[in-house]
Amino acid sequence: MGRYQLARSQEHQSLGQLPLDAAATDALPTAFDYFLSHNSREKQAIEQIAERLLDDHSLRAWIDVWAIPAASDWNMEIQRALHSCKACLVFLGPHGWGPFHEAETKAALARRLAEPSYLVLPVLLPGATAEDIDRLDVMAGELHRVDMRATGLEDSEPYQRISSALGRGEPGAPFPLGRPRLSPYIIRRDARRWAAPGGRKRNDDLLYRGRELAEALELSRAYPGQLDAQALEFLQASEHAALIRRNTLIGLLALVILLLGGASVWAELNRREAQHQLANLFLEQGRQALTGGSETAALYLTRAIALGADSPVSRRMLSVATSELKGREALLVAHDNRLVSLDTDKSGTRLVTAGHDGRIQLWSFPEGRLLRTLAEEPVPIGVVQFDPEGRRILSATHDGRLILFDAATGRELFNIQAHTSVISGAAWSPDGSVIATASYDNAVGLWRSTDGKSLMSGTHEQSVDALRFAPDGRWFATGGGEGQVLLWKVSQPGLQRRLDTKAGMVCDIAFTRDGNTVAAGTGEGALIIWDIASGTERWRFKTRDGSSMVSVDISPDSKWVAASTSNGKTYLKRLGNQNDHVDEFESGDYASVVRFDAGSRRLLTADWGGHVRVRDLASGSTLLLTAGPLGAVYSAAFDVTGKWIVAGGTRGHAVIWDLEQRFQTGPWVLQSHALEVNQVVFTSDGKHLLSAGDDGRAVDWRMSALNPAVQLGPRRSVAIQSIHSSPLKDWVLTTSKQGLWLSQLSKPEAAPLALEGCALSRDGFFTPHAVFSPDGLHVASTCVDGKVVLWRVGTAQPTRRIPTQSPRLMDLVFDATGDTLATAGEEATVQRWSAQDGRLLGTYTGATQAFRGVRYSPSGKRLVACQLSGSCLSWLLEEPQKPTRFSGHGGYIEAMDMHPSQELLVTAGDDHSVRLWDLTRGTQVALLTGHGATVKSVRFFPAGDLLASAGADGAVQLWSVNERIHLATFSLGKAVLDFVEPSTDGHLLAVGSGPAAELWLIPLIPETRDPVELTAWLSLRLADTLTDSRLAPRLKPVATQPPPH
Repeated sequence: MGRYQLARSQEHQSLGQLPLDAAATDALPTAFDYFLSHNSREKQAIEQIAERLLDDHSLRAWIDVWAIPAASDWNMEIQRALHSCKACLVFLGPHGWGPFHEAETKAALARRLAEPSYLVLPVLLPGATAEDIDRLDVMAGELHRVDMRATGLEDSEPYQRISSALGRGEPGAPFPLGRPRLSPYIIRRDARRWAAPGGRKRNDDLLYRGRELAEALELSRAYPGQLDAQALEFLQASEHAALIRRNTLIGLLALVILLLGGASVWAELNRREAQHQLANLFLEQGRQALTGGSETAALYLTRAIALGADSPVSRRMLSVATSELKGREALLVAHDNRLVSLDTDKSGTRLVTAGHDGRIQLWSFPEGRLLRTLAEEPVPIGVVQFDPEGRRILSATHDGRLILFDAATGRELFNIQAHTSVISGAAWSPDGSVIATASYDNAVGLWRSTDGKSLMSGTHEQSVDALRFAPDGRWFATGGGEGQVLLWKVSQPGLQRRLDTKAGMVCDIAFTRDGNTVAAGTGEGALIIWDIASGTERWRFKTRDGSSMVSVDISPDSKWVAASTSNGKTYLKRLGNQNDHVDEFESGDYASVVRFDAGSRRLLTADWGGHVRVRDLASGSTLLLTAGPLGAVYSAAFDVTGKWIVAGGTRGHAVIWDLEQRFQTGPWVLQSHALEVNQVVFTSDGKHLLSAGDDGRAVDWRMSALNPAVQLGPRRSVAIQSIHSSPLKDWVLTTSKQGLWLSQLSKPEAAPLALEGCALSRDGFFTPHAVFSPDGLHVASTCVDGKVVLWRVGTAQPTRRIPTQSPRLMDLVFDATGDTLATAGEEATVQRWSAQDGRLLGTYTGATQAFRGVRYSPSGKRLVACQLSGSCLSWLLEEPQKPTRFSGHGGYIEAMDMHPSQELLVTAGDDHSVRLWDLTRGTQVALLTGHGATVKSVRFFPAGDLLASAGADGAVQLWSVNERIHLATFSLGKAVLDFVEPSTDGHLLAVGSGPAAELWLIPLIPETRDPVELTAWLSLRLADTLTDSRLAPRLKPVATQPPPH
């Protein structure tokens, strides 16, 4: 639909006709060495050349499909790239000149006339014709060129000439020839040659030897993500052959072993060593692949475990990979470019997809087996849809054609020129008798579906961006850039009514079931509902920030209206009462799709951050699906039963999920707070998740149902700052600036017990810090007068007051025995007290600034406190004047945690890093990087084997503590994540975003299945995509390195 074109030019001109305006001259966010101009039909060869130039010569290419972000204006992005890159390579191949190809070349040559230092380098590909080369000569004159027609794409000489030209700006300069430098690309190429497809015998003469093998193995360790499974197998075979050759040189000893019958033992040792190295390569490959796709990660990790790399770490990584695959029925490698439209038929047995590669494909559903390719058009397809009976399929192209196919045979029924520009919308009438279309040429059309005859035409003042039929078939509505909704009658074709939004372009439209009410979302953030008969506006809602209402839908039972926005919000309102509250919840990044299922039970939202969410309307619980293989999600829908959903995105793939299974396995989004969430904690038995927020709610989430079962705490308009679970399991402590309360999980209906005797500030600026004792029998809290007050659980009156005399206490903590507690004060000192009689046991000095927190070490021999400024101090209990200082963070320390059993401290800071410190040696033992913004929270798992961190970049990182390596990344969109909390058994991660008022629950159940059984399970869900080259790890334009450790 046209809602994706919010920023496009009103006139759709070609590149060569557009001047370079101010926006086009902005520098690109990523540095590229050259602009790559080519005919899109040469895409495969061009990407191969660009990969090799990056591999062998570190030259980064600007290619449209690599560099243009989702939903960007392609004309504008191409202009920016031509302006920012210092050179342009013009590739000419057997398919000749393309329209954009020629325009780009002319633009580059025009820049060269103005800037003589700007390099334009023609490259002739094999198959380039003399006629096309003559045309190049007319445009470019006598420019130096690189000719690949005789050498082919595999020879190294043309690449060295290109590198020389780009490096020194001298296309004709000589260059050193010789053996090409080994690279990941050459390893992959040699592996393909060695593999000998087609069943032929492998050519072992191509196996690497000596220094070449050593260099290849070093590259495999340095860049594991750039070698596919075939390349790793090739290296294993090379190494195995080298081991055999080396061992045969031993001479007499080998002969003696042979005579003694030990040859088989020797061969077995060689085989085991090669298998061990291959297992480690697959393990590292799987770890790297976790950030890009669960399919390849699961494949590599399963093979690593089968080859012997079976450990808790590898099993944990495998669980992360397989958790995303559970409930995924199929992954379809559907298109070479973005998949923008899809639809399932009435029977729920077929799926049709269309993409910008011009292909229309028909699949079995939900198995995802390709049935046939209906068309391969030279232009992008924008819309594809089954008719109401599932017998015919309509498609609309970007050059204005409307094409109809027979769904059973794939035969083309008609192909008409319906518009002069992009068709932004096309839809069947409910009875399938007519088809309505809308276009960027400002026109609206109605066509007879049997033969494509025109029944009506109309116009908007500006381009038409939205179209929808009423469910009863009486009307269809269109929305234009001028901000009007036009209602057209079907029985007597023609315009019946104009509805003015007065709020910018119309992005999407929806009808109620009876066809009497219509809703529209606009580019200026308005959601408007009209009565069609009278044309009166019944209700209007506007977003606070004016973000565009991108997608709108009304539930089939006409009880709900939903709209999603360009800033990632979804709004949900019950129809019928104009005063009803409008629910607002996060939908991730740019929320491109919002749709109800056929039963009006669930709401689907999808965004350009690669997430799909399914919200249960009755309970409010939400399922979060990470559509990693898809990229930005452009199209998503329920099937007719509501049991399945399918989504497609910019990478050309589609994913089919089984909703019932995924609702059981998660991950889930929990939304019960109206304002900022401040803390979340699991109970010690793992049966409850407790959360506290500024809306005054302290919520008990029963893990068996994932619904907010009861509200705890004061039950009045008081912002709850923290919530704590007692080791006794039943008691819960909540704190606010107005007081402290104890509640019992077993008695949710009982009023909470207010704890008395702790002085609180009248101005409300002081927040008490409170904790349970290790045995769960006592509560201790800081108070505004500098005292620490202790209560026995179940009683309101204090049992002891400890006068610390500190002007402000920042934190307090019990030791493991509960006999002593430590406080950290604003005056930069730490003090230790007897919990029995309140005696001061020691004052620990050496700090210069206030502390963020204080902890006892697991051994009980040390106290550790961290300052806001970026350093921590550690004291032996008997040496309060001799601190050990830990410094390393480049800014403030945001979070800290102590290992449950080892003398290890972890800190996180606004320098985007997580650091591990050894308290016994007083040194940093690991620097863990991977976050792109401030790390807000860090926690050890109860078993101490894993570490989780959450940051302002919207990501959760999982680390292995003992191996000091990164295990997985969970991207939760644009939300700033404020805290992360592992469950008691380590099988769940609770993650919270304070400002977004959301909680995420991520399953981490370890994978325990046998590798053989797991491989069979994977093959059922991934089918042929396990070995599809398009899913193999591929070198990207900007390479990333693994986190240091």
